[in-house]
Amino acid sequence: MTTVTTGRGLIMVPVGCAAATAAVMLWAGGGLDSGGGAGDQLAQVLIIAAFMLWNLLPPLALVLLILVTRRRLPRGMIATTVGAVIYAAVTVGFLVDFLRSESSTSALLFVTLPVILLALVLVVGLVTALVHRLRRLR
Repeated sequence: MTTVTTGRGLIMVPVGCAAATAAVMLWAGGGLDSGGGAGDQLAQVLIIAAFMLWNLLPPLALVLLILVTRRRLPRGMIATTVGAVIYAAVTVGFLVDFLRSESSTSALLFVTLPVILLALVLVVGLVTALVHRLRRLR
């Protein structure tokens, strides 16, 4: 079996997407504002941490899907592989668009992108299960 069919290297796709998202978020945040007191900085850190966790849910869901597919649905690994590539393309496309945008509302990407990516992971999971079932019937 090749690495693609076992999914070993495939886990690096959501890990790379998570790293890229975190890097863009940190760059866009511009660091902590030193104008406030310790309480203001603590609030900023908590908000940043909450948004970081929210944006890391989709890559975590994709990692879990890859692991479940590898263990329980091995005949559907090709669908998971294609889905992971689409996931990476969507993530990179949105992040590049964010970096090029000069709109004041572009930061809303970090609120909506996880919803879009979680929906994509759900669809990939359903297609993976369908492909596994169809290939098992053959």
